[in-house]
Amino acid sequence: MRNTVITINERHQTGHFFRQSLIATASTIAIAAFSTCLADGRARADGGACGPPSNDLVICQNASYGDITYTAGTRLTLILNNDNMVVNGTVAVSTTQTSGNADSEIDLNSFQRINGTVSSTSAGGQSLVYAYDGLVNGKLVSTSAGQGNVSVTLSGTEVVGAANSTLVEALHNGNGDSFIVLQQSPDQSTSSISVQSAGGQEAVAAHSKVTGFLSEAKITMNGGMVTAQGANSVGLFSEAGEGEAYVKVSAGSISSDGTAIRARTDKNGLNGHATIEIGETNIFVGKPDITGLIEAQSRNVDFFFNAGSLAHNGTSVVRLEAYGVNVQTGPKTYIESSGVGTAGLEVIAQSATVSMDTPDFRANTLNAKSILLKAAGDGARFSLDSNAADFDALGVGASAIVLDANQKKNVTFEASFERGEYSVDASSKAVIEVIAADGTNATLNFKGASIEPVDSARTTTGNAVLISAPHSAQGASVTLNIATHTDFGWFANTAIRNTVDNSGFQLNINVEDTGFVRGNAVFGGGASTFTMNGGSFDGTIYGDYDPFVHLSSAIVNSSNDHFVWNGGDITGSFLGQDGSDQVTVSLKNAPFDIEAFTFDGGNQNISVQRDVDVFTFQSTRVLKNIDADKIVNFEKLILDDSTVSITQGDLFLYGYGQLFNISIYGDLILRNNSQLTFTQGNNTDIGANILIQDKDSALIALGSGQISAGNDVSNSGTISLKNGVADTLFFVVGNYVGDSGTVSLDVDFSRTAADTIVLSHGISGNTTVQVAPLGAAASPQAIPIIVTYSNPPSSAFSLQNSQITVGAYTYKLTVENQNFYLSPAFGVSLLSSGELEALEGAAASVLADAGVNFQPYIPLYEAYQSALLEMTRLPSLKTRSGGRYEGGAALSSGPAPDAVWGRTGGGFAHFDPQSSTTGYDYDMSSFDMQVGLDGLFLDSAGGALVGGLTAHYRTGEAKVHSRYGDSKIHPDGYGIGGTLTWFGADGFYADAQGELTWYSSELKAENLPFAPEDSDAFGYALSLEAGQAFGIGDGIALTPQAQLSFASVDIDSFTGAYSDHVSFSDGQSLLARAGLAVSKESAWQDVNGEARSANIYGLANLYYEFLGKTTATVTQALEFSSEPDDFTGEVGVGGSIDWQAGKLRYSAFAEITASTGFDTGSYGYGGNVGLKVRF
Repeated sequence: MRNTVITINERHQTGHFFRQSLIATASTIAIAAFSTCLADGRARADGGACGPPSNDLVICQNASYGDITYTAGTRLTLILNNDNMVVNGTVAVSTTQTSGNADSEIDLNSFQRINGTVSSTSAGGQSLVYAYDGLVNGKLVSTSAGQGNVSVTLSGTEVVGAANSTLVEALHNGNGDSFIVLQQSPDQSTSSISVQSAGGQEAVAAHSKVTGFLSEAKITMNGGMVTAQGANSVGLFSEAGEGEAYVKVSAGSISSDGTAIRARTDKNGLNGHATIEIGETNIFVGKPDITGLIEAQSRNVDFFFNAGSLAHNGTSVVRLEAYGVNVQTGPKTYIESSGVGTAGLEVIAQSATVSMDTPDFRANTLNAKSILLKAAGDGARFSLDSNAADFDALGVGASAIVLDANQKKNVTFEASFERGEYSVDASSKAVIEVIAADGTNATLNFKGASIEPVDSARTTTGNAVLISAPHSAQGASVTLNIATHTDFGWFANTAIRNTVDNSGFQLNINVEDTGFVRGNAVFGGGASTFTMNGGSFDGTIYGDYDPFVHLSSAIVNSSNDHFVWNGGDITGSFLGQDGSDQVTVSLKNAPFDIEAFTFDGGNQNISVQRDVDVFTFQSTRVLKNIDADKIVNFEKLILDDSTVSITQGDLFLYGYGQLFNISIYGDLILRNNSQLTFTQGNNTDIGANILIQDKDSALIALGSGQISAGNDVSNSGTISLKNGVADTLFFVVGNYVGDSGTVSLDVDFSRTAADTIVLSHGISGNTTVQVAPLGAAASPQAIPIIVTYSNPPSSAFSLQNSQITVGAYTYKLTVENQNFYLSPAFGVSLLSSGELEALEGAAASVLADAGVNFQPYIPLYEAYQSALLEMTRLPSLKTRSGGRYEGGAALSSGPAPDAVWGRTGGGFAHFDPQSSTTGYDYDMSSFDMQVGLDGLFLDSAGGALVGGLTAHYRTGEAKVHSRYGDSKIHPDGYGIGGTLTWFGADGFYADAQGELTWYSSELKAENLPFAPEDSDAFGYALSLEAGQAFGIGDGIALTPQAQLSFASVDIDSFTGAYSDHVSFSDGQSLLARAGLAVSKESAWQDVNGEARSANIYGLANLYYEFLGKTTATVTQALEFSSEPDDFTGEVGVGGSIDWQAGKLRYSAFAEITASTGFDTGSYGYGGNVGLKVRF
């Protein structure tokens, strides 16, 4: 490679001792070799102040010299070796041979002072200068035009030169490298280079002027001090054509009034590379101290700032200009920009990467910047990664970090700020400033950073982030991602300000996790989005301009801004100002309150309104405590899959549209399973069109008073006024359209009061009315629920399930005089006021006759006792046991054996009461099983006395029919009983029975969804029967008989499913039966000689009911009573067969009957079969 390298560092001790030994050895042979050197012509001394060369070596050891100048054809080394030496003139060595070994070297090993230039020149080889001691009042120059390297090494030497001259220079015009080394001497004395320059000269310069990418100019400074005075002076200068210019300062200090370090190559070349490295990564190595500009110009630039302190009071402190720039700073770095309008680090590039780890930057003066990243051309890309940095913008108009598109198009900035502290002073400009242009795309990521004003800035103008651009800039966007533990401290004025006035500009602000922003945000022109995903915000969001700083005319190109709240806490306000702005609240995970934030859609002018500001609750759950007065100046409020409660304030939405066609009100839209609840306890105004767009969405009013809808209402969901008090009024000023929607109302049937809907204009569509009944009792009066001022179609509203049941009544929806009423009256028209007055306190029968519509459970309650009485009545002896006599003779002259028996029966009966309040009838299907155990108590010649115990199960279903609806009673009964029967030898018998039955009944009205709990009841019955059998020959007997039975049922009172409390009374039956049975007895023996007998009979009975009345009292006031037929006739046939098998005798018996009432259409039929086993 062709390189020029300058190193300024500590003197290499081993090299110094080697040179001391070399000098000692050379001195012993110098005199002997002198004549030989002259003879062969290898070296020739021009002036020969130190004698002729010996073996290409000249050693000067005297205390005083004038000029020391040597020229040789080939290699020559000149050594100065006397601590007290003073040279008043030039020290120069040159070699003239352009090929071969033509190295030129000057070794200033020890001397006191040189008052002149030290120059090493080689035409074809290396050129080397070493200075380890003393003072040079002049220059040190190393030059080569050959193949070797050029270097200057200083260790403990002080160089002081004339004004406007380069003091230390390594210049390569050939094919080699140039090096300059400054280092500290072994005795810790430092090299010192000092120059005064008004014309731009360098104190130390390494030049590699050879064309081509292999050239290298390198300066290394490991210690010492370089001072360059004068505004245009340069401390260290490395220059290398299209190769590499390299400067490394590990220790020491550089002070320059102009430029401290300059590294430069041809920046238009494709291969140029400049590198400046300051400080070491090893924390134990000393840190350099540099004052003055540090600049690099090349195709590509690397700047490594590992440790040290940089400052400059003129231009920028570090200025890097290249196509590609790479910057890395370490944890022990400090840069202070003190010049007016200057930058601590200025990067002008097409592609740049800046990585900073714990740096400390200060911008202390007017308009200063700590970091300035500036685009060199269209499409430039910058990446900034700041970790645990400390940035302070403390000067008037100062900024900590400036990202400048420099009016170039499509520039990209990607900046990350992780941890660290970034501060702005009272009069400073911003912590971070973005200067955009056409197509700029800037993304700022904050994670764990603290961006705060100093204390005094809380009352003045400092900004956290400031964005600007030419107003003509198009398509630019800036995104701020404020994430975990990032704290935008309290900026009394503005935390985030955009001054761009362009509709094509876009600002995006995202607050995540525990990000914290305190201070205002000004969106400026263009479309901006502020998204809260977590953290907190405390301040005001201005959609266009800050009214305390600018007039509304300051932003001409306002656009559509968007505030999105997905999580976190907010305090303050959103002011959308001009444009069609949006607010989206989407809080899914927990209950939130909006108490400390105001949403303002923007300025409104109803005469020219074209903007549409939209407030949307999106997928929000359980958002409560909203003050509607804090949602203002919007044209649309949308609930989308959200549940929201407004606890105070009126809601007003402005109209929108084109000029001269603007609606008065905006739109309140509920969709996708949304619920908007108003909980105010007083009157509430909704100044909007209300659109409920799906069946699962609802507008709910929980407060009392009036809810006024300022304009049209379209209802595809639910409008609910249910709050447990029937006193809410929903007033619709405009048209009402029912799109298969629902209105849900409280109705107090005991007070005849209801929530009311008042419709003042057109009515269309269809709406279902849901009623929530209140009050324990109900009235037969009609209750108005929908009041209209037009002539609505009767189909506009319909009652859910076509009727509502409360207490004793069923109400239906009736239209009368343009209004909709809940009325219990049959027919179309309502009862007149006189009729209603006459019905107050009237009996149930009077109400029924007047056409009042009782609910379907009323006839069921009235029929309930009757059905249980029918199941409780006792059978006859023959039905129960089949009889005990054959041909009028006793079965046995001895004791009668014990017997067990069982029977089962069933039947159907239609009961049509003789009188009934509700006019019901019912059809009853029944089934019963009974078992018994008989024992012989007495057996004598006169007859036998048999007693028994019984157990039974009964079930059935009574289908009740009435004009009020059908219903069913399904009772199940279990019980026990006892019997005592006398069988006389003369054909007389007497039978006594008693039973106890416990019932549980399921009650259900067919057209009502709810039913009472199962009803419990208890019944008992007593019966006495007697008859006399008369034989008329040939096995035929006539048996006249009579029976008197008493039954009673007691049903527990209960409250039904529709607040219909019911109790029961009466419920007793005293039934007399008179009958005649004709029977035919046959007996024979089978082939085995066993006795067999059979009996068939027919019977006819007449029943008379002495009691039978049943009463059901509903809601403690209305009595519903019914009575059965007095007379009932019955006919039947039956028979039995007896046989013996071993010691057991069996009897099987059966009977069927049919009956009819004499006064009504009641009838019935049934059957009974049984088996008796005698022991």
